[in-house]
Amino acid sequence: MERLKLITSLLIIWSVFFASSCSSEELTCDISLIEATLATLYREKNPPKALTMIKPCAEHGDSASQIALSLVYDQNPREQKYEDLEKALFWSERATVDGGIVALYRHGLVIDYLGIYLGMGAIEAMFASLDWDLKAAEWGHPCSLYNIGFHLKRYTRDKVAAYTFLTLAERRANPSFHYYEFIDFDLKELRESPELSEEGIAEAIRLADIWERNHPDAAKSWPSDDWVYNMKGEGAKQIPVMTTPPTSKFFCNVFGRIMLYCPQYAERELTEAELKALRLGYVKKQ
Repeated sequence: MERLKLITSLLIIWSVFFASSCSSEELTCDISLIEATLATLYREKNPPKALTMIKPCAEHGDSASQIALSLVYDQNPREQKYEDLEKALFWSERATVDGGIVALYRHGLVIDYLGIYLGMGAIEAMFASLDWDLKAAEWGHPCSLYNIGFHLKRYTRDKVAAYTFLTLAERRANPSFHYYEFIDFDLKELRESPELSEEGIAEAIRLADIWERNHPDAAKSWPSDDWVYNMKGEGAKQIPVMTTPPTSKFFCNVFGRIMLYCPQYAERELTEAELKALRLGYVKKQ
């Protein structure tokens, strides 16, 4: 892991230097280029050509191009060279510098997908991914909010907290989104579970409302589940620009008292008073 961090840091320094020396007048890094690159990658199944198309804009510093380049490098992690997977992670992380909320979420996806191929254990990769979900969720990314709610539902006894974050995700996601049915399913399952009472559901909705008040700049709706449209298309105009750097807190620092596998996990049963105090911390601005 230390070797990976060192390589990533050096690549980022190189990328910033290269981008500063490149003239933007020579490049057109628009939505057409991203879409053409992805079509070349997935429809034509021609990664070398896609690499040639998108790399100049990625090196110049265009965040959407950096995400696309990351996708070029991680096509088949079981068969690709370790160095290519390192490059996929590097370009994904590089996109988070200027790519906004969408890039934060996308980088979490890459870690979750490639982590085990880069020497992480499955649990380590899961929590590293959730760290980025926590950053994106602070600004209202619905799938990041869903991922947090899902993991709270699956790995904790605190179903009120799980219902809170699933509710926040549902408020922002459109029924046409590919993951909306999962949000709907998990909420329905919790409503029918003996582990969550009507009073618990009411408390979860109250906490979701508190979260909304504490995050006035977060997105209240989400334009699309197409990341290209959200970064380069009309959807970009509907997504808030982050006015402060993403939170540096880690998922286990926030939820570790109730989350299985986190180092802070409390083996003893927490009292309802302790849970209530913890939940108020979850809905504060991190």
